[in-house]
Amino acid sequence: MDYGIKNNQIDDSLLWIKFKGPDLKAKSIPIYELGQTLTAFQVILHKAYLFKSERQKKGVIVTKEERPQLALRIKRQQAGSDEYGLVPFLSDPLIRSFVGGVLIIAFKALGQYVYKKVTGKKNTEESNMQPLVGSIYNQTNIFADRIDNIGGIKSIEIVANKELDIPNIILDETTRDYIREIGRSPLESDTTQIEGVVIRLYARDFAVLVQNKPGEYIKVTLGPEDFNQVRYHTNDLSMIKFEGRYLYWLGKEASKFDYFQADKIVEIRQLKDRLF
Repeated sequence: MDYGIKNNQIDDSLLWIKFKGPDLKAKSIPIYELGQTLTAFQVILHKAYLFKSERQKKGVIVTKEERPQLALRIKRQQAGSDEYGLVPFLSDPLIRSFVGGVLIIAFKALGQYVYKKVTGKKNTEESNMQPLVGSIYNQTNIFADRIDNIGGIKSIEIVANKELDIPNIILDETTRDYIREIGRSPLESDTTQIEGVVIRLYARDFAVLVQNKPGEYIKVTLGPEDFNQVRYHTNDLSMIKFEGRYLYWLGKEASKFDYFQADKIVEIRQLKDRLF
């Protein structure tokens, strides 16, 4: 595996972003293509950090103090190619280790697009990462849009330094087509159950707003019959259990799933007192 060896010295770049294509043997890619890609990757790194620190939700960004710690810079371009070695902006070894830990999370999220695991059945770790995976869709799509664009790029490879021990990320035409295809519909979780108290009805949508704990709400979409059962046969002391699937829209910033498609009502029980 090539980690960037130059002048008989092992390059200490934390990662390499490599643009590949027949035309790139004779010329470099346009600066717009390069800038778009590097900026998208930096944003993915920010989102991975917010996810790691449990602060990933709409409107939240890394702070002014955190940005230098997460910032990457180009250390070198491999001679005769379009390969860019990146290192942390700050040279502190502790920062390098910190950024490396965030990169591992970013690579795992990107890997779900590369290995076509964004939709379909997932293991527990993959399911837990779905809010991050969904939130980086727009940035991943920026990578995909570089393929077969004006720069002559056929694939983009992201290679981490071997110290991180994570597989390479390779985005090509197949990845591009997959990313475009899944962008037309929401993600769905595996079948699961939730319960809570209904606090609002949306008759036009056959949906209800459920509170399952203080300060947490989820919009549940129902079939017409189940909606009418909730509408006419429950009250604010009814604890309702639904079975169905969480929904998550690609490109949305959130720390959790906010929508649930209920296949059926499992149970309705009456509480003695209001919980919230």
